[in-house]
Amino acid sequence: MALTDETAPLPKALEALLADTLDDEKTGANATLGFTFQQWWGALVVAELLDSDEDFAVGMEVKEDVAILDSASAPTCVEFCQIKKNEQAGGWGLKDLHRHGPKKKDKSRDPSILAKLHKRRTEFAGHPTKLRFVSNLAVKIAAGMSSSHCQLTSLSASEQADIQKSIANQLAIGLAQVDLAEWALHRTNLPLGEQYLFLAGKLAHLSAAGKIPFDLPNPTIAARYLASALQNKAADTSYAGSLRELQSRVLSRSEAIQALSEAAGATHRASDQLDSALDQLSAAGYPFLTLKKIKAERTTVLAHAVDRTNDQFKTCVAALATQLSHLSTTASSLPLRDLMDSLVTQTISASPPEFAGLRPGYIYALALLVLNDGIDPDLLAPAPGTQPEASA
Repeated sequence: MALTDETAPLPKALEALLADTLDDEKTGANATLGFTFQQWWGALVVAELLDSDEDFAVGMEVKEDVAILDSASAPTCVEFCQIKKNEQAGGWGLKDLHRHGPKKKDKSRDPSILAKLHKRRTEFAGHPTKLRFVSNLAVKIAAGMSSSHCQLTSLSASEQADIQKSIANQLAIGLAQVDLAEWALHRTNLPLGEQYLFLAGKLAHLSAAGKIPFDLPNPTIAARYLASALQNKAADTSYAGSLRELQSRVLSRSEAIQALSEAAGATHRASDQLDSALDQLSAAGYPFLTLKKIKAERTTVLAHAVDRTNDQFKTCVAALATQLSHLSTTASSLPLRDLMDSLVTQTISASPPEFAGLRPGYIYALALLVLNDGIDPDLLAPAPGTQPEASA
């Protein structure tokens, strides 16, 4: 007997649908490779959401590239975003987005970008969902026009019909089940290079407008710190079978504010300590060209000082701190200029692989931070371990 409206099963709770399944792909973030375009865009979304007073939570690789929830503790709706970086000239053709992939050896085909996104809407039926395709290039729509941001429902009737037919065919569902509402094609202004500068500009604007409840002395470093906080969440590949467990993989509004607060404080302390040490070296007549190279690395070292995902940085800090504790009494009584030289020489001699590829000025600047207690000790804490997945 067919189910009537009265007897139809209620949809699963949103938090249950957000939980991991054995079919989900979770590769996590590789902390040694720096931030990806996708992670920078996720950090930009966090900054944009801070512009309002509404609660939110942003997760990387939670069902899609980026998932935006209206709450980390009690979500009622979700926006799934698929991010595609395109370094080729021109833009996307609309058909590129709903054309299924080429045949594989088993003669099957991967669903198109839009079909994959709609599959999420189908899985979350009964709950408000938004969908967004994001790229650095615009999408060419009717009459050869390009759109930086448009809703699929604003496309021509024929374009909407083509998309619906293509998705229905690929997902083996009826045309009436293909819902194009609340579905955007979005070209982000985030550049392919130096994304931290773009994000820093947004954070500086938020700080000046009072949207962040404290001053950001260095928005560039704050941008890296925010991206680092989001990457730490993405790096957690533990199996989340409940909303409570999923919270370790999403960055909430309060956590974003806390991360920026820590960045503001840590930046202030680190920059003060480093600048003080540089002034001492200058007053002591330290070789001009070497000092110039150290100063040239100032911004980079300060940025890395609040980047908790930089494994080489943490390893070098640990090596310098260890060697500092082993310095002889004679060496420890040296003036700063000689103590720094001695510490760097002995540390590199004891652990050469850890410093491979680093410029001398960078290493000296890092040594100055270690000598002047300008490094956040939490930076050296190990990354959280993963938990075993649930068995089938």
